[in-house]
Amino acid sequence: MHSEETTPMTSEELDRLIETAKARLATWKRMYMIWTSMHYGLSIFAILATILVGVLPSAISYSRDSFLYAVLSILASLFVFLLAFTSPSKQARSYIAAWRTVDKAMVEPHSTTGTNDVASRITLAIFQGEDLLSGKDPF
Repeated sequence: MHSEETTPMTSEELDRLIETAKARLATWKRMYMIWTSMHYGLSIFAILATILVGVLPSAISYSRDSFLYAVLSILASLFVFLLAFTSPSKQARSYIAAWRTVDKAMVEPHSTTGTNDVASRITLAIFQGEDLLSGKDPF
C-alpha cells in the first residue's frame, strides 16, 4: 500500500492564504457593522415612531393631523416588520462567530506546527466561518 505525502506549502503560499483570510476577516467585520447598524437604526426609528403615534394625538388635535398619525403608524409597523424578518442582531452574531473562528486560527502560534498544519488550520477555520454564515445558527 502506497501512502501519499502532501507537498509542503511554501512560505509564499502560506502568506497568500493568510492575506485571503485577512481579507475575509475585514469583509466579515464590515458586514457585522452593517447588520449591527441596521439593528440599532431600525430599533430607534421603530421606538420613536411608536412613541410619536401614542403621544401626538393627545398633544395636538387628532382630526387636524390624522394623515400624520397614519403615516407614523405605518412606519412603526414597517420598522418592527423589518426587525422581525431580517433579524439583524442574529445576522451580526453570525458574522462575529465567523470572524472569531478565523481570527483564532490565525493567532494560534505558528512556530509549534509545520507550515501545512498552519495552512490546514486556517483553511478549515475559513470553511467553518462560511458554514456559520450559511444559516447554521451558532447560538
